[in-house]
Amino acid sequence: PMNDPHMRVGFYLSKDKLGINADGAVGMDDSYRIDPDLRFTTVFEAKSVKGIITPKAPLERLRMREPGSRFGFGQDLILEKPQVRITLKPDGKLSADFGGYRNWRYLYAGLASAAGAAEQPGGYEFRALWYNCEKLADWKPPGVNGPNTHISQFYTLDAIPAFVITPDSHEVVKR
Repeated sequence: PMNDPHMRVGFYLSKDKLGINADGAVGMDDSYRIDPDLRFTTVFEAKSVKGIITPKAPLERLRMREPGSRFGFGQDLILEKPQVRITLKPDGKLSADFGGYRNWRYLYAGLASAAGAAEQPGGYEFRALWYNCEKLADWKPPGVNGPNTHISQFYTLDAIPAFVITPDSHEVVKR
């Protein structure tokens, strides 16, 4: 689908463990069941031109699992007014760049939940993180009074071909 004016892109969470091949890398063409929890799902209409996939219309919100979430801390990642650019590579792999505005207090809560274990070995100072996030916040939703509540965030991810399976494991997702 290097040039396709009518695509549907989905970011999903799966609770299935990653398949690891003999080289210790994530295996290609494995199957993963969708977790139907909508906190970690974003689906949108898109188009591709020369292997670059972009949304057809501006997205209001991007929802997915927090990259690097720790076990037991299933924080959702919600980016407001996101921008998404996905590059499809000739070998079927892809890379994605996406960014938007994130409520900095949720970001802080995720990092500070391991405060004692992270401050000493990681060199974090969580009071400084709080004040810097508050100071650098650069957006707030319409209708919100007071200081900015969101901070710009940018992420990249790499993906490999896989089969997306319905939650009941009966069929490959077609839509």
